[in-house]
Amino acid sequence: MRGQWSHDSVMHGYDYAPLPHPRRAPVRWAIKGGKGYRAEALLGHETNTQDALGEATVHGEWEHVTKEDIDAALGQFTGDIMQVPPMFSALHKDGQRLYELARKGITVEREARQVRVDSLRQADPALPLPLLGLELECGGGFYVRTLIEDLGRALGTRAHMTALERTKQGPFELRHALRLEEWEYDRLCKHLGDAPGILDRLEAMTGRGA
Repeated sequence: MRGQWSHDSVMHGYDYAPLPHPRRAPVRWAIKGGKGYRAEALLGHETNTQDALGEATVHGEWEHVTKEDIDAALGQFTGDIMQVPPMFSALHKDGQRLYELARKGITVEREARQVRVDSLRQADPALPLPLLGLELECGGGFYVRTLIEDLGRALGTRAHMTALERTKQGPFELRHALRLEEWEYDRLCKHLGDAPGILDRLEAMTGRGA
């Protein structure tokens, strides 16, 4: 379903307020596993949502930052790290979603949580600063927006996320996806032909049968 909607709505599902779905819970076990992302950031200022949808809050000079500085800083965010979840998130605080409080202008303390980053590197080296591309693989509960904001501060500037694409979810990768105009019987059968292999990997990963 690529091409008809944004990558966020199809592959990533990136939203502050998750939409309820009656069949979401029974299939959650089927999408466990590591996640992969491709993200783009802009150095120079932060926003209240940590992405381009929000309002600029804090500005910082970025001209001193080099590609080499970025490579060196990325090492701080690899492995098991502590991360403070953003206010604009679906986490609960005293019975309310954090994004509901944030929309009212309320900020509350959030405890840092341990998250894991398996790989993190610059993507598209030709991208000129202050733009920055990243590719990463991580575990659950990780916020790419927060990573970018923290990276900006580690570089002595500020930053926010401008684009995000999920490239992997467990055994499923973006390269396996079909665009809407490619939904033809023969193509679907060809792609579904790998379903037994995917289900085998899911069973091995979760300990559950189909």
